[in-house]
Amino acid sequence: MDCLFCGIVGGRITSEILYENEKWICIRDIAPQARVHLLFITKEHIASFSHISTGDGELMTQLIEGVHRVATEMELASYRLIINSGVSAGQTIMHLHVHLLSGDELSEDLSSCG
Repeated sequence: MDCLFCGIVGGRITSEILYENEKWICIRDIAPQARVHLLFITKEHIASFSHISTGDGELMTQLIEGVHRVATEMELASYRLIINSGVSAGQTIMHLHVHLLSGDELSEDLSSCG
């Protein structure tokens, strides 16, 4: 499998991991669309949100709780979460991840968050 995020999770591709638990990691987006642009990436390779199953409830709970915890620790007053699912929705890396954007006034244009 030639997946950028699997390479980061597996340590084959260097990236600064800001936060981590047994189910996900958090890194800065290399092409930020806002002052704060973080990616929360599942350690397990799941291609997209539409590929999660009923057995992934714990993973999704930990992922969303992690996003909330990081946003709270960073004292972000407001932020946007984006999960793109599929190429036509703007997903550019086929590995489940959540974008957290914050800082300044966020545009309503979501076309650049893949």
